[in-house]
Amino acid sequence: MIFLDRLTGGKLSELPDAFLPGRYCLLKPLVVNGHSHLQPGDLLSDDGSGVIRIQDAERQVRSTEQTDDEQAESDLSAEAIVSIAGKLTHAQGASVSPMLPAEMAAQCALEEIERNLATVLRDGHLHSISDRPRRDLRYDDLVAPVARARRLATSALSHLASHSDCWQQRTLSSVQPRKVLARFSEDDYAIYENRLYKRLAGSA
Repeated sequence: MIFLDRLTGGKLSELPDAFLPGRYCLLKPLVVNGHSHLQPGDLLSDDGSGVIRIQDAERQVRSTEQTDDEQAESDLSAEAIVSIAGKLTHAQGASVSPMLPAEMAAQCALEEIERNLATVLRDGHLHSISDRPRRDLRYDDLVAPVARARRLATSALSHLASHSDCWQQRTLSSVQPRKVLARFSEDDYAIYENRLYKRLAGSA
């Protein structure tokens, strides 16, 4: 076996066709790309050519280009791993949480919108929504007995004409309805502003 997979811990005699730089390290001395004399423990990385050539075999080295967000997450993960490793070194047998260390919070800067939100929550401006929640009217068209109907829906007549089961009785000139398509209004508090306040209050 010549290579050690640092991700799985397995040992290989040949590299895959494509791999990420730094994933594999050497277990034996080896000449790479005809010019690099590597020793056991050295990592296989890209020398700028994008390939690793060992004797007559050529393998592709994948690109590790990252967006700014991906780079930020990668840096944060690396710092967290180093911090946890440092705690394990000085733990002296005590258990160490694998979660993100609390000390990392001091290194994190809030975005402007997060700072503004913290100010709004601290000053209590959102509590006015709780004291005087806004509301909207929701209109629903439902078939209901005539005695319950206070306002007819716009399509009440056409609905009655096509639904004889809603008739009470029929005369020579008209129809006496038993049920009609009525419009009911109800206060609706589930507007965006109230839902946002509930979410923010629950996470504060």
